[in-house]
Amino acid sequence: WQQSGNFIFQWGLVTNLLFDGGFERTVLPHAGFPFQLPKQLYSRQQQQHTQILYDYSQIGKNMALLLDGQGDTPVGLASLPIAISARPISMAYFVTGRYRTDDEAIPRIGLRWLLREAEEWNDNISSYLVHESANEWTPYAGISLPHPEAESFQYWVINADPSSRLYVDNLGVFEIPLPCFLD
Repeated sequence: WQQSGNFIFQWGLVTNLLFDGGFERTVLPHAGFPFQLPKQLYSRQQQQHTQILYDYSQIGKNMALLLDGQGDTPVGLASLPIAISARPISMAYFVTGRYRTDDEAIPRIGLRWLLREAEEWNDNISSYLVHESANEWTPYAGISLPHPEAESFQYWVINADPSSRLYVDNLGVFEIPLPCFLD
């Protein structure tokens, strides 16, 4: 920790809980659910609704994940559940990435808290960082505090509009300690 005026800066090295969030280790061509986000969120979506491709296909640069409902269905993917750390220090999750969409896309990107006492899927709680479409690559970052009843969470990427495209890249979720102060 380092304090400068009214600000406290935290320095350290943490591991991305989503291995290869930039999709660089994927062999192209690749259609289907990537290993980073293997869970489909809509029953009608098929593997052809998601693919990893070069964003700049002419020069073979910048691999990204495309969620395209192709007019058939909304498309959503989730990571496998990630256990919440049971450490004595308060922990939070720093969520990062970047995205771009078609004008009519309805993106939702964030974390889904899986609660201990949830009896039905809808009893769980989502906290999204991304709610708006963006025609240019747009970075997002934010800190999410675990729900008190959550035992695990998933990283979610959704395009709720079946007729548009959502591209995502550089996905990350990092466990970080929250500062604690004693008088």
